[in-house]
Formats: sequence, structure tokens, C-alpha cells
Amino acid sequence: MTSETILDIILGSVLGLAHLLSAIYIIFWRRKKYSKGIHTTHIGATMLFFSVCMGVVLPIGGFTYPDGGQSGTKALITAMVICPFPLVASLRFLCFCVFIDEKSVIERVLWFEKRIRLDEPGTLILLDNSYGRLVISIISEDKKKMIEINERHFLGDVSDFLEACKKIRKENL
Repeated sequence: MTSETILDIILGSVLGLAHLLSAIYIIFWRRKKYSKGIHTTHIGATMLFFSVCMGVVLPIGGFTYPDGGQSGTKALITAMVICPFPLVASLRFLCFCVFIDEKSVIERVLWFEKRIRLDEPGTLILLDNSYGRLVISIISEDKKKMIEINERHFLGDVSDFLEACKKIRKENL
């Protein structure tokens, strides 16, 4: 075995393992922590598709070229440089949701959870308009936490979400 072959095996294994572990983590996170509400699944799925194309399909294509594996090694190195960014972005976007639980708005992202109680007197719900799309900012009573929902980037019914937030606020004022 040449050193180039060993390098190909190591880089290919690292890329494949990174994609496999990410996919497993996404599946478990969505089964355990995902709550139906507002989410960014479409962006995350697009990023994951791009990452798989660059990290798996590109190197396979490189190794099918008949030049003794040099194109494959170059494709693997290129994939190692490009792949981490969309893979991390896909993890962040696929492991994200915003929902209402009792009287709190909860934002879950990977390992973190942000909770803002809507029934506290100092909690603010601010509305804005960005390029014709609704933007909702929910700010905690102590002004340390903020959840921002932009209708342009999120899937789910943002208007219904806003109405539910307003209803909880009105009941507790």
C-alpha cells in the first residue's frame, strides 16, 4: 500500500464517519427533542444534501476517473475543506424548533434550550416587517433572552404562532 492509498482510506473514513454520525444524531434529536411548531427543516435538508454531494459523491466520482487515484485524493482533500461548513449548518438547522409549551415559548437548538415565559409582566412581543415578511421578537422580562422568528426563514404557520402568543399574553395581563 502506498502512502496515498492510506491517506485516501483515512480521509474517506473520516468523511463517511462524520456524515454517518451527524445523520444518526439528527435522527435521535428529532425523535427525542423535536416538537412540532416552527422549524428550519428545509434549510437543514438542503445543507445536508450539499454536504453529502461534496463529501461522498465528489470523492467517489474522483476515484472512478482512470488516473491511478490521484483525482480521488484531490477530491477527498477538497471535500475535507468544503464539507464541514454545510455539515455543521445542517446539524444546526435540522436540530432546531420553536414551540409553545403551556405559557412559555421554547427554542431548542442542538444541546441548548431557551425558554421565555409569556405570562410574566415584562415580557415583550415585538412585531416587524422585513421585505414583506413578518418578524416576531419575543424578549424576556429581564431582557437577557430573545427569540426571533422570521417568517422568511422558518417553516410553520408564524401567524398562528403569533396569535397563540398574544392570546397567552392577554390572559395574563
